[in-house]
Amino acid sequence: VDIKDEDSGEVVDSVSTATGFRSLRYDADTGFFLNEQHFKVRGFCDHNNLASVGMAVPDRLNLFRAQASRSVGGNGRRTSHNPPATAMLDIYDRIGMVVMDENRLFANYTPFVENMGSMVKRDRNHPSVVIWSFCNEVGCEGTQEQGG
Repeated sequence: VDIKDEDSGEVVDSVSTATGFRSLRYDADTGFFLNEQHFKVRGFCDHNNLASVGMAVPDRLNLFRAQASRSVGGNGRRTSHNPPATAMLDIYDRIGMVVMDENRLFANYTPFVENMGSMVKRDRNHPSVVIWSFCNEVGCEGTQEQGG
């Protein structure tokens, strides 16, 4: 999308967003279907960090990790505890992996729910993202009054 100055026709702003389309279906008896094809997820967990660099993992190393997963039969990734870097999702989109996009928050309070909504909105155009996770550990369920 380009935004142009009306008078000069000069581009004053531009954004490019890769968008993917897919159909998803989850069935309690028969499993997960991607584009109407049964799909068995063979996945790995990605904590999105590396020993000496912490969370500042270079994109090239993330590509290597994704390719290594594919080379041993992996086709899925769970992004553990934090929204992934968008560059990671771009890599998964390109190499055909599916992703569980996770946000680890330990309460059913408005700010946490809003953060989850922001992540879903940010990542919704990535064809690799097939499911979102609000939390995956003890402490996420809350009380009955909180909706847990």
